[in-house]
Amino acid sequence: FWPEAIRALLSEDRRHLTISSKRPARTLVEMVKWIDAQGIELEDVHLKRPTLEDVFIELTGKNLRD
Repeated sequence: FWPEAIRALLSEDRRHLTISSKRPARTLVEMVKWIDAQGIELEDVHLKRPTLEDVFIELTGKNLRD
Protein backbone atom coordinates (compact mmCIF):
# COMPACT_ATOMS: atom_id res chain seq x y z
CA PHE A 1 0.00 0.00 0.00
CA TRP A 2 2.79 2.38 0.91
CA PRO A 3 5.85 2.05 -1.35
CA GLU A 4 8.20 3.88 1.02
CA ALA A 5 7.29 1.68 4.00
CA ILE A 6 9.95 -0.72 5.23
CA ARG A 7 7.80 -2.55 7.75
CA ALA A 8 4.20 -2.48 8.94
CA LEU A 9 3.02 -4.11 12.17
CA LEU A 10 -0.62 -4.40 13.20
CA SER A 11 -1.36 -4.95 16.89
CA GLU A 12 -3.24 -8.06 17.98
CA ASP A 13 -6.36 -6.03 18.74
CA ARG A 14 -6.06 -4.50 15.24
CA ARG A 15 -6.29 -0.99 16.68
CA HIS A 16 -2.67 0.12 16.29
CA LEU A 17 -0.57 0.15 13.16
CA THR A 18 3.16 0.85 13.35
CA ILE A 19 4.97 1.62 10.12
CA SER A 20 8.69 2.12 9.58
CA SER A 21 9.67 4.17 6.56
CA LYS A 22 12.67 5.80 4.96
CA ARG A 23 10.41 8.73 4.03
CA PRO A 24 7.98 9.04 6.95
CA ALA A 25 6.20 12.23 5.86
CA ARG A 26 5.39 10.83 2.42
CA THR A 27 4.36 7.48 3.89
CA LEU A 28 2.11 9.22 6.42
CA VAL A 29 0.32 11.16 3.67
CA GLU A 30 -0.19 8.00 1.60
CA MET A 31 -1.32 6.05 4.65
CA VAL A 32 -3.92 8.67 5.61
CA LYS A 33 -5.23 8.77 2.03
CA TRP A 34 -5.54 4.97 2.00
CA ILE A 35 -7.28 4.90 5.39
CA ASP A 36 -9.74 7.55 4.20
CA ALA A 37 -10.42 5.64 0.97
CA GLN A 38 -11.19 2.53 3.03
CA GLY A 39 -13.75 4.46 5.07
CA ILE A 40 -11.82 3.83 8.28
CA GLU A 41 -12.15 6.43 11.01
CA LEU A 42 -8.69 7.57 12.08
CA GLU A 43 -8.51 8.25 15.80
CA ASP A 44 -4.91 9.39 16.26
CA VAL A 45 -1.59 9.66 14.41
CA HIS A 46 1.95 9.85 15.78
CA LEU A 47 5.13 10.50 13.84
CA LYS A 48 8.23 9.42 15.75
CA ARG A 49 11.87 9.54 14.77
CA PRO A 50 13.95 6.58 15.89
CA THR A 51 16.14 7.01 18.95
CA LEU A 52 19.78 5.95 19.01
CA GLU A 53 18.66 2.89 20.96
CA ASP A 54 16.11 2.04 18.24
CA VAL A 55 18.87 2.24 15.63
CA PHE A 56 21.23 0.14 17.74
CA ILE A 57 18.61 -2.57 18.18
CA GLU A 58 17.78 -2.49 14.47
CA LEU A 59 21.44 -2.87 13.51
CA THR A 60 22.53 -5.40 16.13
CA GLY A 61 19.32 -7.17 17.10
CA LYS A 62 20.25 -6.62 20.76
CA ASN A 63 19.18 -4.21 23.49
CA LEU A 64 21.82 -1.92 24.96
CA ARG A 65 21.64 -3.82 28.25
CA ASP A 66 22.12 -7.30 26.71
